[in-house]
Amino acid sequence: MRRLRRLSVILLALGCVSAPESLPRWTDVSVAHGTTCLAQGTEWTCYGDDVLLPGPGTHLWVANGSQAPIGADQIGCVLDEDGLLSCVAAPAGFPLDLPTDPLAEFVGFANGVIGLDHDGRVSLWSDNPTDPTLLGSGYHSPRSHTDRMCLVDSQTVPICFGPGPGSGDLPDGGVLVADPFTNSVCSLLVTGEVECFVQGDSPEYTEVPEGPFVELGATDGPVCAIRAEDGSLACWGEHWDSDPGQDVPTAAEHYPDGPGWSDLTCSDEHCCAFQDEEVQCWGYVDERDYLDVPPRPPESGP
Repeated sequence: MRRLRRLSVILLALGCVSAPESLPRWTDVSVAHGTTCLAQGTEWTCYGDDVLLPGPGTHLWVANGSQAPIGADQIGCVLDEDGLLSCVAAPAGFPLDLPTDPLAEFVGFANGVIGLDHDGRVSLWSDNPTDPTLLGSGYHSPRSHTDRMCLVDSQTVPICFGPGPGSGDLPDGGVLVADPFTNSVCSLLVTGEVECFVQGDSPEYTEVPEGPFVELGATDGPVCAIRAEDGSLACWGEHWDSDPGQDVPTAAEHYPDGPGWSDLTCSDEHCCAFQDEEVQCWGYVDERDYLDVPPRPPESGP
């Protein structure tokens, strides 16, 4: 066997055989209600509900119905090659008062869009006059959930606005905030611990599995996180098909096992993540077409 390997190396060096081509892979994933969108570079392909795609770009956000800004039936936004926010919306003529400065990242929510530049300064397009004005720099990790928005400031203090628990309900030292229901919110701390605050009768959200964790995401049912030690997934909280406060087991059967997961992203009904350069999604009702996505891009050509 060693001689065969040595011969293969010699033939490869002499150009007598070709090196195996690397398989195509998705480079990013974006999820929304009823939709999973996957990227190869700046080109996106979506599975599930029909959505509006604004063209090539990064950091795709799409939304339909109640998930879209008030007054819009659909919206789709990306950052173009210059970092400028580009959006399309239906119906035609929906006002898009977008930030005009280059952004490093952004997320959308039901009231509009929040973007961060490369220094962590906030640009907020919102039709809700009660949303706060966030001054200074160093903000990071914006996350949205329908009509709610959370991010973290330069002093690791979580800031949330919209219905539900507020900023003062979470401890300082957060690196990421995710809220599964409007009556609860979870924070990933710099220590790798996850702490959840619950208003009302949903104690299963505070029963956090053993960590530490490096990523956190939330749906309208379970909260999911990726462990730091081996990249395995953990999900806890209520099932997607349960009523708040109902005594049900955690959603262990809803998420894949094994190590090596990364790039976790969640919407209200499902989550997706990468494992060994392949995408897998899990969530409410396994036969939904937005869960049945190809782990790698379909091969082009005859």
